Amino acid sequence: FADERAVRLPAFAFGIAAIGALAWLLWRVGLPWAAGFAALFLAVHPWQLRYTSEIRGYSLLLLCMPLLLGSMVAVLHRASWKRWTAFGLVQVVLLWVYPGGVAILAVANAALLFELWRRHRGALREPLTRWLVTSFGAAVLFMLLMGPNLMIFLWHSEWNPKGISARFVRDVLSHLWVGTAFAFRHSPEHYVELGDVARSAPLLFRTALSVTGALCLLGAIRLAVRGRAGLMLLAMVLLPAPLLMWSVEVQHSMIYERHVIFALPSLAILLGAGLEGLFAWLRSPPARAAATVAIMLACLGGYLWLSHPIRSALLRLPIQPNREAVL
Repeated sequence: FADERAVRLPAFAFGIAAIGALAWLLWRVGLPWAAGFAALFLAVHPWQLRYTSEIRGYSLLLLCMPLLLGSMVAVLHRASWKRWTAFGLVQVVLLWVYPGGVAILAVANAALLFELWRRHRGALREPLTRWLVTSFGAAVLFMLLMGPNLMIFLWHSEWNPKGISARFVRDVLSHLWVGTAFAFRHSPEHYVELGDVARSAPLLFRTALSVTGALCLLGAIRLAVRGRAGLMLLAMVLLPAPLLMWSVEVQHSMIYERHVIFALPSLAILLGAGLEGLFAWLRSPPARAAATVAIMLACLGGYLWLSHPIRSALLRLPIQPNREAVL
């Protein structure tokens, strides 16, 4: 009853826009090389590719994450009503598309308030007033849009609770890394798992895992000491996903790996910042630029090899038999 291309177009447009928004965010906070790598990483990531083509709201969620961070940085730079309004509207859209985003917004507002306090200790009245007005307006708008559905959300959160196990955390990290589970509970026929990649090339797999971990650590350090509003950005990169999983465990509610997809831009930010910081010690700008581009291209090539089986499976095999239900 509908043109499938037209129905998929919004998710596709949001997914493409998310790549540009992530690059804009990192450029905005003073990490231009990281911006280029993070955008390319997101563009080839199997999880991003999957939800940029599926008729769901996850690509819009991926767009909202860098826009939320960018609006927070903009408010700190110049706290005009226009920028506060943008911050409030992004929160409404994020919560509208993903009610589990309460954890994201809790961290966002706490980090923003801390940064406002740190910068305006003697003159907090005006920024605090604008934050309160923005938050109240956003809450009212959200209730007008979604109020009738809140009881459904409460019922749905209690349906089929899964809890947070070590296996679940492992599969979330696996999805964030390469877009597939390490081992599916109910494996789709012939669908690629990260465990298959690990078994086929164990040495390269361990090397890639170690490099990824080291770059994430270096990226976190660089955000903390180098980028503008770095501590606030670091909090938004590291805390929302653990907070969401902790709240799910405490409330015994339902969660699937895809519900943590909002952390994918965070991984791209950490990797990009880590790679940009590798050669920050070089004094010659041309040498630093050449070395940074070379290492970024090498890492991107290695990632393309590692994730190729998953991207290939996305083109050939259905991962979930939901097509009739969604269309």
